[in-house]
Amino acid sequence: MLLSSITRSLCNGRKSYIVKILLLIFITYISLSIASKGKKIHEAFTDPLFNYKSEEVTFNYDLLSTTSEYVSEYTEYHGFCVRPFLIRGDEAEQNRITLALHGSTSALDLEYITKLMSNWRAPISFAIYLHELENDPTTVRELFLSAMANVSDPEATRHVNVHVLFNKYQNLSCHDTVSLRDTYLLEYDNSTAYFARYPINVVRNVARTYILTHYQAMADIDFLFSARFEEKMRIIADQVISENPKAALVYRIFEIDEDAIASRTEAISKTDLRELYHSGRARTFHGDHWWEGHGIPQLTRWMEEPEKELPGVLNITLSQKRRRPWEPQIIVNRNVPKFDETFPYRHGNNIELRWEMCRAGYELRLVEDLFVYHRVVSESHRDVQTVKDSISDDNYYRYRRAVIEFKQRMARMYPRTRQFCPI
Repeated sequence: MLLSSITRSLCNGRKSYIVKILLLIFITYISLSIASKGKKIHEAFTDPLFNYKSEEVTFNYDLLSTTSEYVSEYTEYHGFCVRPFLIRGDEAEQNRITLALHGSTSALDLEYITKLMSNWRAPISFAIYLHELENDPTTVRELFLSAMANVSDPEATRHVNVHVLFNKYQNLSCHDTVSLRDTYLLEYDNSTAYFARYPINVVRNVARTYILTHYQAMADIDFLFSARFEEKMRIIADQVISENPKAALVYRIFEIDEDAIASRTEAISKTDLRELYHSGRARTFHGDHWWEGHGIPQLTRWMEEPEKELPGVLNITLSQKRRRPWEPQIIVNRNVPKFDETFPYRHGNNIELRWEMCRAGYELRLVEDLFVYHRVVSESHRDVQTVKDSISDDNYYRYRRAVIEFKQRMARMYPRTRQFCPI
């Protein structure tokens, strides 16, 4: 209809010139919009940080040959330079659970790290990404040593290992990259692009590569765990995962108002959580706007059951088939699939592991009593959320490309399980 009107107008003498100009402007606008979108897609497909096939990425446990407390040699890993065991703790018993944590120098917080180590009291593998314009390994080492010194019980930091990594520039060796680092700094025209390039799943995989125990947990650096979490959970893991290596222990995640627990120095129990929950100071993590991502059925039953000295697993079925957004918190053995490193920051980089575990035939078992929680500060964080939203926008086309490749890889590796899983 619009084209017909324009065509007729083109034949109407004196008006035809104006119509031609308007038509030219319209066509130019459409062309520029398409070109802009095409440029973003092209950048997503050619960005060297994400431009490798995820199925080619493999763990290299041979990197664990070093035994010195402070390692000065670098290992190359998928375009990054890794210094393992910047800080090395004592070796833990094999049936312990190691907490794999990732972070960047821009987000390191001495108070959070201190609280986490005091709370977890078990093996930890930290992997820290050094942004180009920020701290060197010495600064990271000093910060972690300060945090460890702030922990009142030395036993809580006995099995802490810290590793660092940064981008390896072009064809330079890691040694030359360190020597010429100031010369090869990457420049970004805005902070969004700077943080959008955080290689989150590379960092996670580095943390996991250097785990020395049978079992592992994966969390964010600002999460805290319920009382005696690792002590109780590893007993369950010895019973369930040792019998079925493809079992994953699922535990609930909550958010608790910071001012309700700020004065506490010890981890909270399920009894404490129940009181906070009924008073409105605790709730399912993101439950008010994203229950699909973290909610687990039968919360009332789980919450009202008396806390046990030795919890077990509930006899309920947890299916991922119709819950594509679900990111269950899990305890697994160290042979669980690696994170897909093509997924960008703020877009599907955590949930993709759950998708692959489903395709690989893992069984989810819900644990009684034990949980993790995130402290919620009441003041507004609109500026922070705005930056996060901008990062999501910046990485959207990389995410689309990662999903396409992920689906292709799943079809090749697990062709018989598509009907049971969300993707």
